[in-house]
Amino acid sequence: MADNYLEKREEALRSSGHTVLRRNTPSLDTLLLRNRSHRAFDTSYAVAMRQLEAIVSVNPKLPSSRNAQVFRFKLLDAASGGKDFCRFLKFGAYLPELNLPAPGTEPQAFIIVCTTVPESPSVYIDLGIALQAMPSRLLR
Repeated sequence: MADNYLEKREEALRSSGHTVLRRNTPSLDTLLLRNRSHRAFDTSYAVAMRQLEAIVSVNPKLPSSRNAQVFRFKLLDAASGGKDFCRFLKFGAYLPELNLPAPGTEPQAFIIVCTTVPESPSVYIDLGIALQAMPSRLLR
């Protein structure tokens, strides 16, 4: 409902005098505005393994092509090698002059996603669905 149909419909019902029960859930616009990439992290916050496990736990419940569930996850917190893994990554490749992440803002935890099947358009689509659905709010 990218056109905010539900919000518009609710507004129309309210203006016509109907009582509308509303849940305390954010609109799609609000969720999309909160969803952005980060290239600097607060290293004083320690991400626990249980938080990473909770984030990936949504994946078996998600739709996927042929319901194949082809993704496997390797979770790294600071204790299991997250600090060292960052050296294999390049952040902000189109902004090389920034040398991202800046020293002292490196991520301390990672979710590495692998697949059990060869790359294909359906795998890319499923990957997008899986990554969008991971609830980053569990880290706050």
